[in-house]
This record gives sequence, structure tokens and C-alpha cells, in this order.
Amino acid sequence: MGLDTQNLETPPKPGSPEARVATAPVTRSDQNNWFDSTKSGIASAHRVMDRVGLSNVELTDNTKISDKSPTGKTTSPKDLDATRDSLKRTAKENLSASDLNTFSKNMETFEQRAKRDHLSDSEIQATYQSVDKLLSAPFGSVYVKDRNRLAQQVMELAANPMKAKNGFNDTCGPSALETVVYMTQPSVAADLITQSALTGKYHAQNGTTIPVDLTPTHESDNPTTYTRSYASQIFQAASLNLGLRNQGSSWTYHDEHGPLAKGQASDYYTDAFGKRQPFPGTNADDLIASYTALTGKNDLTIIDNSSDESDNIKHANSPQDLERILANTHMPIIVGVDVRNQPFWNERGSGYAVGADPNTNWGHWSTVTGYDPSLNSITYSNSWDTISHQISPQDLFRATRQAGDNLPDMNHDFLQSLKGPYPDYGTALDALRIRSETGRISNTDLNRLFDRDVAGLIGQRHEHSLDDRTVRHDVVELGVYLLNHKSFNPSPRVRQFLMAYVQKHFHDED
Repeated sequence: MGLDTQNLETPPKPGSPEARVATAPVTRSDQNNWFDSTKSGIASAHRVMDRVGLSNVELTDNTKISDKSPTGKTTSPKDLDATRDSLKRTAKENLSASDLNTFSKNMETFEQRAKRDHLSDSEIQATYQSVDKLLSAPFGSVYVKDRNRLAQQVMELAANPMKAKNGFNDTCGPSALETVVYMTQPSVAADLITQSALTGKYHAQNGTTIPVDLTPTHESDNPTTYTRSYASQIFQAASLNLGLRNQGSSWTYHDEHGPLAKGQASDYYTDAFGKRQPFPGTNADDLIASYTALTGKNDLTIIDNSSDESDNIKHANSPQDLERILANTHMPIIVGVDVRNQPFWNERGSGYAVGADPNTNWGHWSTVTGYDPSLNSITYSNSWDTISHQISPQDLFRATRQAGDNLPDMNHDFLQSLKGPYPDYGTALDALRIRSETGRISNTDLNRLFDRDVAGLIGQRHEHSLDDRTVRHDVVELGVYLLNHKSFNPSPRVRQFLMAYVQKHFHDED
């Protein structure tokens, strides 16, 4: 429930935003930043609907802009062809030649993916219809150029859901959810963006209506390879706030819109009184509430050992447990991991690349998109990049544990490797990093063991031609991380090697 304005002694619901930030310090000035929804008036929205052929639909605060058949009629190939042709015409009328080319390729990729993932023609048609409305509407709550931008980004995400990113924001959970929704029900995501852009509000399938903040952040207006798009910004904030309402909370999530000062958080809550509160990230219950309100379904599976088990939340207590869950669950699913564990540490850029402050928040949500027991391989995506990754059940299980809990196994693996020709100094370095982070090693031992393991890797590199990527990940990233600690003082030989390698390779793309 939301904060009780009548009885301030009423304790907040366990796990709610109120409970999670109850003892957290407020580091930014109090500010009331409620959404401005005055620009999404009913009369303006009616004009939009007149122009896009929906004038027979009565628009109220509780009307969802959607033309899905209430009878559930299956879309025929002829119907899909007509909808596809309409979208192509609309795109041609509204997009530049280069943007149209990219848009058309994404349409083709989307239909190929839809066939591979067994999406229905009705799902494809509904997605196209929402994007068509977004492109063709003469009025809306954002400018035409922004509506065109959103339409292109929605089609790109429908074609490749793994392009959903959280960028420099603590929204890895909503980003993982975004990937799930675009994979399985892209029409829901497209409808959310279209409703929001045209009316400044979103009316969900469960009847909840929320205002949507449409102001682009500095990040979404200045895109790079690793930043979050405007469409993802809207989806993630809206789905998170929808989940909060679905749990009875009166708190609201916000993005910071301008350039961020050093150390400034990119997002925050406002409580029931409009007072700013720190945003600690999302938990499993938040994601389930958002998904259910968005899709009208309750079939999302989350593996999270830090949450209480439920019909939706599963615990993996061993690699075999994890394999059993994956084998008996429809993909995709969301998995909670500790980013101090490999391979997430390297993929995130030693914990410093994007997202939450690595000194305070090690939790991360990732999306598992496939499992092949014959290959002992799990396919997953991260909100830090746009590609698929492969991992074994053993390694993913370890990633779901608190990093310190893996130290005995890591030590055992290293000792076993010493019996072979190639000692696993990479694992030894990872264990050393985790021991340092968790306060389980003295400064003297930290320096001594780092020198030993780096010297071992340098020797392996020359004797056995280890590739540069291995050296970069196992030495450079850990070395740069440790160099931020004043107590870290490697030997002159190791320091010279480390800094020379950094200057030559550290900024290269993988």
C-alpha cells in the first residue's frame, strides 16, 4: 500500500518502495515534480482519433487506444497484408529515405523473428496498427519528430528485443521486462508507446490509467551505443509506475531530464507527499506487478534467490535445480544475479560501465531467452548491450548467488587447475577481487597475491599464446578496478605491464 496520510505510524508493506527507502538517506533537495498532463486533453485526442479512423470510439480517461477485435477474431493473411501495406505507405509519407530504409528492414526482421518465435499474425497486425497510428496522427502530446522517432524505435525493438537497454539508469528490471514483452507481446509495448505519445497517459488492460512523463532525458536525446532510447525510457518508467499502482503504492518513479552532475543519481521516487526519495531499483514483486498489469497475464517466471518463493518466483539451490526450472518453464524468463560474479562483471565493464552505483548496488536483472540441455547452454541477454550471450547452468547458478558465497568453489577450482599445465589465474584474480570487496583479505595479502597471479598470467601469455582478450579481462579490468584503491600497490614489473597494456588496449572494442 502507499504511505498512509492519515496515520503516519502505519508500517509500509514489506518490499514496497516505502519500506525499501525508509532508512535510506535523501541526498538530493526535496522537490515536487508531478507530471503535467494538461496537454493531453480529451478534445485534442478526439481530433487525433478522427484523423486516424477511430472517430467511432468514445475516448474517456479509461479508454484504451486499441482496435483489437473484441471478438478475438483471428487475423487472416489478407488482413495482415493490408495492415502491412498501410504502415509502409504511412512510413513512406513521414520518414526520410534513409530512415525509411532502416524502418523497412526492421519490419522484415520483425516478421522473420515473429515466425521463428511463433507469434501470431494477430500479434503482428496489432503491432503494425499501433505504429501506424503513431506515425499518422496529426496531433499528440509530443512533436511530430518525436512521434516519428518513437515509431522507428518501437519497430527496431520489435525486430530485436535485445536492444532494450537501461543505459545510465537503475532500471535493469524494467529493461529486462521490456525485452520479455517485446519478445512475446510486442503489440502491448507498441500500444503503450502510442497511447503515451498521443495522449500523455497509458490505460492498461487491468483498467489502471497513469500519466506518462514524455520529456526526453539528456541521455535519450544524445544516443550512443550503450545509452537508453526514448522509447525505452517511456516504457520503463511507465511500466514501473504501473506496477507501483498495481501494488497499491502512491509513490512515483521519475527520470532526471538534464545532464547529470558527477555522482548524481539518474532517477528517483516521489512519495505520497511529492517529496523526493532515493530509487533503490526494482524487486521481483515490482516486475510481476508491472507485467500482469501490462499484459493481463500472470505467467512471468523470475528466478531470484533473494526473494520469497511464490507461483512466479523460483529459487535455484543448485545447478541441477536451475536446469530443472529452465526445462519446465516457457521462455523468456528473468533472472536476478550479482554482477560481481563472472561473466557479468566483465560484461558490465568491471561494474563501472553503466547503471547502478557499483559500490552500493550489485543486483542485476538479466533475461534468459533459451536453454539447450543437449549443449548444456543457456542463452541470455543483458540491458548493457544488444547481443545474445551463452552461459552454462553451472556458471549462471553461481551468478545468482551472493559473490562471497562462491569463494570456496572458486578456490577449489584454482587449486584443481594447479594440477594441470595451465593454472587458472583468471579465477584466482576474480576471487581476489571479491575477497577485497567483501573485506576478507588484508592489504598486504592483496598486493602479494595480485603480483603472483598477474605474473602467472604474463608467463602464460608468452608461453602459451593466450589472446589479448583474456589478458584484458583477467588483468587489466581487475587492475584498473584495484588501482582506485589507495592501498593497492603492485610491484613495479606488474604496474609497468598493466599501464602499458591499458594505454594500448583498454579503449579498444571487444
